[in-house]
Amino acid sequence: MAALCKAGYEISFAAGFDYIFAVGRRSTSEMYRSMHFDDVFAGATVPISYAEGRPHSIFALPVSDADRRWRSSNHSLYGFMARTEHPDIQIDYDRVFAAFGQP
Repeated sequence: MAALCKAGYEISFAAGFDYIFAVGRRSTSEMYRSMHFDDVFAGATVPISYAEGRPHSIFALPVSDADRRWRSSNHSLYGFMARTEHPDIQIDYDRVFAAFGQP
C-alpha cells in the first residue's frame, strides 16, 4: 500500500496536481490518517458504487504540503516516501502526462 501511495504522490507532484484523493473503508482509513491525509467529511462515510455501496471515508492530501507534514511529524515512512529512489517503482511520465493532456 505504501508503494502505491508513493507512486500516486510522485505522479501527482510531477503533474502539478493540487490534491491527492483516496477512499478507504475502516480498515484502510487509519493508514490514510496516519499519512496525514485530511478526512474530507470528518468521519462521515459515503457509499461507493464500485464497492457494492459499502461505506467509505474520503481523504485528501494537499500535494504541496505533503513533504512538510511527513517531515514535521517525523513520520516513519518519510524516508521511503520522499528521500528514497525506488527502481522497482517505475513511472512512465510521458504516458501519465499524455493521459492528463499535459506536454
